[in-house]
Amino acid sequence: MRLLLLRMRARGRLTLGRGVRIGEGARIRIAPGAHVTIEDGARIGDRLRIEAFAGHVRIGAEASLADAVRITAHADVTVGDHAVLGDYTAVLTSLPAHADPAAPAARRAPRTAPVTIEHGARLQPGAVVEPGATVPKDSTVPARSIVTQTPAPASSS
Repeated sequence: MRLLLLRMRARGRLTLGRGVRIGEGARIRIAPGAHVTIEDGARIGDRLRIEAFAGHVRIGAEASLADAVRITAHADVTVGDHAVLGDYTAVLTSLPAHADPAAPAARRAPRTAPVTIEHGARLQPGAVVEPGATVPKDSTVPARSIVTQTPAPASSS
C-alpha cells in the first residue's frame, strides 16, 4: 500500500523496482523535472528523506539505506548496487559557497555538483558526502566522517 501511495503522489517521477522495501515514515519528495529510481531489492529504512529538487537520484539494486538517511539532490545522485548507507548518513549535492564571505548571501551561488557512491561502498553511521564527491567501489567511510572530494587511489609500491 505504501509503495502504491508513493507512486501516485510522485506523478511518474518515481520508478520502483521489484522487491523494494520502504520503512515506516520514509518520505520521498520529487520536484517537477527531477526523477528518483529505486532498483530491484533495495531496502529503505525508517524515517529516510529523499528530496529531489533537480537531477536523477538512483538507488542501485540491493542497496541498503538505514534509518534516518537524508539525500538532498540539486544534481544527480547515484548510490551503486549493494552499497550500504548507515543510520543518519547525509548525501548533499549543494552547499552554500563561501568564496567571498563579504558578498551578500543572496549573491553567493551555491556549490552544486553530482555525488556518486559506487558499487559496494559502505558509509558508516553519521557520515556526510558533500557535492562533487565520489565514494570508490567497495570502500568504507568511517562513522561521522565528511567526504569532501574523491579520495586519491591508494598507491601500490
